[in-house]
Amino acid sequence: MRNSIMKKEAPPVKPDDNIMSTIIARKDSFPKKQKMLCNYIVEQYQSIGFLTVKELADAAGVGTTTVMRLVQMLGFSSYVSMRKAIHDVTLQSAPYTWWTMEKSFNRRGVDMNETLPQVWQEITDVLGKSFSTTLQDNFNKAVDLLLEASVVNILGLRASRSIADYFHYVLEEFYPKTNQLSFDSEMLFDRILRFKADEILFVITFYPYVNKTIEAAQFCHERGNKIVLLTDHLSCPIARYASVVLKTEPSKQQYSIVPAVSVLEALVIELGRRTSETSINSLKELGAVLKKNKINYLEQN
Repeated sequence: MRNSIMKKEAPPVKPDDNIMSTIIARKDSFPKKQKMLCNYIVEQYQSIGFLTVKELADAAGVGTTTVMRLVQMLGFSSYVSMRKAIHDVTLQSAPYTWWTMEKSFNRRGVDMNETLPQVWQEITDVLGKSFSTTLQDNFNKAVDLLLEASVVNILGLRASRSIADYFHYVLEEFYPKTNQLSFDSEMLFDRILRFKADEILFVITFYPYVNKTIEAAQFCHERGNKIVLLTDHLSCPIARYASVVLKTEPSKQQYSIVPAVSVLEALVIELGRRTSETSINSLKELGAVLKKNKINYLEQN
């Protein structure tokens, strides 16, 4: 009699099911601890794609047995397979960079005078969403790592290469401990192999991620060098190797690098401020050289 009134197990997740939709639909019928875990997964799914069983349990405030029980209740053969399903949903929710750009190109019927205000408003909204206490805390940690490093090696491939180049350009004007890796990908692993123990890798990458960037970060991590990551999704595979992750909010309406550049410019300003005794003199010296050699146009009085 007792068995007849017990709750029946929910059917297992099929390969083509969306795990998040499944969790949302079933979580209220689960026991208290499993429901608590489900709520955490739903709210934080973008950040748990690479967590271990214990890390997920600790973050959600439950035991490891609760995690494994949920794995069984959802019909997965292992925790790894459930974690992969969550990670796949995260990737599917992140549109390709060029898809976002195509979407912004496809706004038919929009008056020419509306484009600039719309773009301006979207960028303003994304910047507002990007700023958080977490970003501020990680920003402070990133500055400390950059200052402690003997060399800051900057890497950004494909769509991220121009941003990486800009970061290196403005930084090396007063901060000589920088090195650009983005323009010689064939020699990338050779250069990482020669990193000293106190050198760090500053990676700039946005979805879709470049395989060579991921491989380079993994290689760097295996060799014991620290990594600072600037990206738009916590599900980025490099996040598991990074000492600090600087996450900006992606625009859903248009392609934009403004949030990323804003973080980089803030890093430049803070590094310049923290090294002002030498950085200001470096800039003055550079300005004098440029003026003497008439590199820049200056109106004659």
